[in-house]
Formats: sequence, C-alpha cells, structure tokens
Amino acid sequence: MPRTAVLVASVQVQVRAVEEPYLIRTHGATYLMYAARTGRFWPGLGRRTTPVNGPVMR
Repeated sequence: MPRTAVLVASVQVQVRAVEEPYLIRTHGATYLMYAARTGRFWPGLGRRTTPVNGPVMR
C-alpha cells in the first residue's frame, strides 16, 4: 500500500475516532449541523449524513 494511502487512512481514523467525539461532546448539535453542511477535510468532502448514536451532550 502506498504511503499516501496509509496517511489518508490514518487521518480518517484520527478524525472519526478521536476528534469528532470530542467536538460532539464539546459543541453538541451545533457541531452536528456544521458537519452536515460542510466537509471534514475539504468543502463538501466527507459530510456527516447520519446522526450520532446516543444523546448529544452540551
């Protein structure tokens, strides 16, 4: 597997497993609305389309 693919996969895991749960805990529904409008890495790329399981804490 090329190094670039490994880097992209690593960033995806970091964002989805660490950063997003933190942002959801910190900002709640505000972040979820933002993530649905924008992309994770580039405008329109990686938009959140499904709600998070469990309650959103604010």
